[in-house]
Amino acid sequence: MYFPMFINLENKKVVVFGAGKIALRRVKSLINTKCNITVVAPTILNDFYNIQNIKIIKDNYNEKYLKDAFIALAITNDNDINNKIYLDCKKNNVIVNVASDKNKCDFFFPAIIYKNDYTVGICGDGKNHKLIKDTKNIIENFLDEQKVENLNLKIGSRESKLAVEQSNIVIRQLNEKYKNINIELVTMKTTGDIILNKTLDKIGGKGLFIKELDKALIENKTDISVHSLKDMPMDIDEKLPIIAYLKRENPLDVLILPKGANNIDINKPIGTSSKRRIFQLKKIYKDYSFKPIRGNILTRLEKLDNGEYSALVLAYAGIKRLNLENRINKIFTSDEIIPACCQGIIAIQGKKGQDYSFLNFLNDKKTEYEAKCERAFVRQLNGGCSLPISAFATIKDNNIILKGFYADDNNYIIKEKIGNIEDYEKIGINLANEFKEIIK
Repeated sequence: MYFPMFINLENKKVVVFGAGKIALRRVKSLINTKCNITVVAPTILNDFYNIQNIKIIKDNYNEKYLKDAFIALAITNDNDINNKIYLDCKKNNVIVNVASDKNKCDFFFPAIIYKNDYTVGICGDGKNHKLIKDTKNIIENFLDEQKVENLNLKIGSRESKLAVEQSNIVIRQLNEKYKNINIELVTMKTTGDIILNKTLDKIGGKGLFIKELDKALIENKTDISVHSLKDMPMDIDEKLPIIAYLKRENPLDVLILPKGANNIDINKPIGTSSKRRIFQLKKIYKDYSFKPIRGNILTRLEKLDNGEYSALVLAYAGIKRLNLENRINKIFTSDEIIPACCQGIIAIQGKKGQDYSFLNFLNDKKTEYEAKCERAFVRQLNGGCSLPISAFATIKDNNIILKGFYADDNNYIIKEKIGNIEDYEKIGINLANEFKEIIK
C-alpha cells in the first residue's frame, strides 16, 4: 500500500530525462504545480517547444543535470541509462521515478484532477486502468455538479429553427447533467440571415453569421454561443475561442426533391449556393443546371415545393435535426460529394479566461480532432465560402484520414493523407501545401 502525499513543488527543480510522448504527458501534468522543469534529451518532440516556462536541453544524460534537483524522471528508451539515472539519484538524494520499472520509483504519477480549487490524485495497482479512468470520471462529474449549483447560463443563438434546435441539443444535455442549472436562450438575427438576395462571398463571407453573436458575448449579454461549425470563419477572434465540439452528426450531403416527385426535372435548376457542391454535382448530373438559393432550410424547402427548383442539395445533419428525414431522396457518399468542412458539428464558443470546465463533458475528442484537421487544411489554402474548397477527416484506430478537395476552371483536385491522430493539424497543413504545389 502507498501513502498519498501532496507535495509543494513551487520553484523546486524537476528534471525530466527523455522527451517522448510519455515525458510530454508527465511535463503537462506538472505544469500546474509551478515547479521549475528542465527537459534533457538528445532528441526533443516539437510539442515540448509549445510549452511555456520550461527549460529544454538537447543533450545526452549527464549526472551534472541532477545538481539541485528535487525530483528526477527517467523516461528514456534505454533501460541502462534509466538505471544509471536511478543510481545517481540515490547517490545524490534526489527523489526519482523510473517509468519503465516500478521497483525503481520513489513515487508514482496518479490520475490527477485539478478542478474547483481541488487537486485529486487516484492511484491503483497498475492492473485495472479502466477502473482508474472510471473513478476519475465519477469524481470530476461530482465536482462539476457542485460548481454549477444554481448557475445561470445565457446561451446565444441565431433565431432560425435549425439554430434553435442545435442550441436545444446543448440545453437538453446540460439539463440531464446538472439538476440546478438555469438556462436562458438568447436568439438573434445575424447579418447573414438578413441579406438573402446575394451569395455569401459577395457580402462578406461566413463571419456574417457570427458577428452579432460575438458582440453579445463580448458585451456579456450571453455567456456562450452555439454555432454550426461549418458556418464559422476559419479565423475567429482569439478572445472568443471554441470551447467544445459536440459529437458529429452524419456529415454527408443529401438530395431533396419536391413533394410528390420521384425524379429530378431536367427543365428546372438544382438549388445550391455552394461552389463546392456545384463542381462535384456536375460530375454526377452533367446535363442539369444549377441556381443559387439562400435562406434557412424551411424557406428553401418552400421554394422547392413551389416549383422554383427541381431539387435541393443540403446537409443531412440539418435535415435530421429538424426531423425532416422523410424528405431525403438520396444520401451522397463522400466519394460522390466531399462534404463541407466541419459539416455536422455543433461548436460552443466562449470567452477567453473564463472557466468552462463544467462543459467538458460535451466535448467529443474524436470530433475535435476531425474539426481541427479539416479547418487547418482550409485555413492553409486561404479558403472560405468564396472558394470551392473542402476537407473531410475520419478517424480509424489511431490514424486520421483526411480527404481534401479543390476546384476551379483549370483544376479539379481530390487528394488524401493519412497520419497519426496526434498530428491532426499538421496533416491538414501538409495536405494543403501539396494542393498549393498543384494549383500554382
